[in-house]
Amino acid sequence: MSLFSLFATILISLNPFSKGETLNFDVYYGFFKLGTMRMRVIRKDTLRNHNVFVVMMDARSEGAAALFTVADTIYSYIDADSFYTLRYIKKLKEGKFHDSLMIDYYQDSGFAIYSKGRKRENLLHGAVDPLGLYYYIRTVNLKSKDTLYVPYHVDRRNKKAKIVIEGIRSCKDRGRKTKCFVLKPDLSGGIIKGGGKAEIYLTADSLRLPVYMKSHLYFGSLKVKLRSYSKATFIEKSKGFISNSPENTRDEKKCKNSSDK
Repeated sequence: MSLFSLFATILISLNPFSKGETLNFDVYYGFFKLGTMRMRVIRKDTLRNHNVFVVMMDARSEGAAALFTVADTIYSYIDADSFYTLRYIKKLKEGKFHDSLMIDYYQDSGFAIYSKGRKRENLLHGAVDPLGLYYYIRTVNLKSKDTLYVPYHVDRRNKKAKIVIEGIRSCKDRGRKTKCFVLKPDLSGGIIKGGGKAEIYLTADSLRLPVYMKSHLYFGSLKVKLRSYSKATFIEKSKGFISNSPENTRDEKKCKNSSDK
């Protein structure tokens, strides 16, 4: 799975993001910049009679690192009430490795259906996907020294990710000092290659922005730093959700089509 797939928690109490929010990151291996990553809340929609947030992540290599091309795009359909995953779409291009897949999560029925072969797999209730974890964790009422166990499903595997909330520390958010929750997820056991150890710094305010993330690999570590943040620039006129949004991007449709092959 992608190097950029990490992290989650439980105890939902916040909803710090909305349609239009965009987070732009720089990705480093040590001091060497590998590329960029973007996370965006594309739209609100409906899926199987559930209101959902449709979020996306894309990662691109650049400069000398582009000799090993990375062009990953991932979509997650997140239930707007529970923040559990209902659908996961990925299209990965990492060097010579290419992969496309769509997974539908049927939370109430306890199974997931994979687009390739229409195979059915068991699903832990409340499971999230790799991208959905980033957003799920931002909805959590975090408490220092807590240890959380979160259902997680990807690549036909069910796990419970262990997340230790170490406490609040000073950190830098785009050059400014602020306070951050420090989380240490352990996604080992086959979910994350390279041992599964990671650190996440979330701002200790209502936005819960992921300003810094670090994933320990077999050799060295991968670091992701927030470069810019833009929130939604509109006011919602109602609490209704929009179906068949014109913002259903061409890339998303391509992911769906290619995963069905």
